[in-house]
Amino acid sequence: MENTIITNPDKLNLAIQHILNDWLSNLRIISDFDRTLTKAFVNGQSRSSLLSILRDENYLTPDYWAKAQKLFDYYHAIEVDPQVDLETKKSLMLERWTKHFQLLIQSWLTKNDIQQAMRSENIQFREWVLWLFDLVDAYGIPLVILSASWLGYDGIYRYLKNFNKLSKYIHIVSNTFHRDRDWNALEIQKPIIHSFNKDARILFNLPFYHDIKTKKNIILLWDTIWDANMIDGFEYKNLIKIWFLNDHIDQNLQQFQDNYDIIIKDDWSFSYVIRLIKKIISN
Repeated sequence: MENTIITNPDKLNLAIQHILNDWLSNLRIISDFDRTLTKAFVNGQSRSSLLSILRDENYLTPDYWAKAQKLFDYYHAIEVDPQVDLETKKSLMLERWTKHFQLLIQSWLTKNDIQQAMRSENIQFREWVLWLFDLVDAYGIPLVILSASWLGYDGIYRYLKNFNKLSKYIHIVSNTFHRDRDWNALEIQKPIIHSFNKDARILFNLPFYHDIKTKKNIILLWDTIWDANMIDGFEYKNLIKIWFLNDHIDQNLQQFQDNYDIIIKDDWSFSYVIRLIKKIISN
């Protein structure tokens, strides 16, 4: 398919064959959420994250959007600047996430806001993603959704629940608010997950990690260059890296295609991912 690029067919086929020769019980999937499981564009409009729903549909206080945009303008330029070293980016992204969480709390974010926002038509799963949830549930394949979302666990959990797709095999790892008895956000739980620390170290102390750490065949799904760091700290035998290249395609494709196994561009569906998993299952 013209929307799917296999960067090195021989390398990919070898990885698939190694996984086929292993037990299905040794497979796990690690995925980002925003613009990976969900569409990057809905009705022709870019959807950067779950948070964009709060912004575009006028939740929170009237001054929230202007203050949030000011934070974005300052920190995003640093986030994408190739001249800024990784450790500096990690420190500044923690600062950015911390300030934005404080802004959300000051703007009276409630759990009801998140629940209402997750009913919006402006967030949509990619085609075939619901099949992914069905497959991991039917065949006991762990799916770790690792997200730096500002709406965090509550938002992702609620959106999956709306589709009745929660499962003991789906593990949502994201930011979580401490709340008062009226469900108003009080503070963000530490450690904060941001764009440059989404890796294995976030999972080490979580209860489910003991059950999945021996599964050494990994399919990694993400949509930004730095999301590739989600594999850092994991031990694996075979790894298939799938990158959803949603925009700036001409700018990014040639530069990065040698580093990834599969590139799915133009906000395309999960059809290739589903075929790959079905091939592994049917072996």
